[in-house]
Amino acid sequence: MGNPQSTIDSLRELNSDLVHQIMELRKKFNEEEAENAKLKQIIKENAKCDGRVEELEQKNIKLETRLAILEQTSLVVERQPQNDKEVIPEMQLSINNTQKTLEDKETDTFLNEVHKKELVMKLGRGIGGKTSM
Repeated sequence: MGNPQSTIDSLRELNSDLVHQIMELRKKFNEEEAENAKLKQIIKENAKCDGRVEELEQKNIKLETRLAILEQTSLVVERQPQNDKEVIPEMQLSINNTQKTLEDKETDTFLNEVHKKELVMKLGRGIGGKTSM
């Protein structure tokens, strides 16, 4: 074998190289750990954003539904009379119908009262006529 001193020197050199490699690997490991921490934070933020996007999509669906309902309601309103000239005749017709109905009710009430009085008078005559015999 060779000189023990040269073997020791070789081993020291090898040890120094290995220590240097270990330091480089530790440095690289720390850099990778820092990158992983950043990526985990980004993933967390993305999850929050995904939740917000989902929430906004649901809100958008609700608003689109409300808009569709309002548009349909708007079409119904557009078909209705828009000025007083169209509305007033309809209201007057309704009032006239109501007045006729009230007049008819008053007439019916009067005729019913007259009929009741006639019946009472006829019954009174019939009862009185039978007892007088």
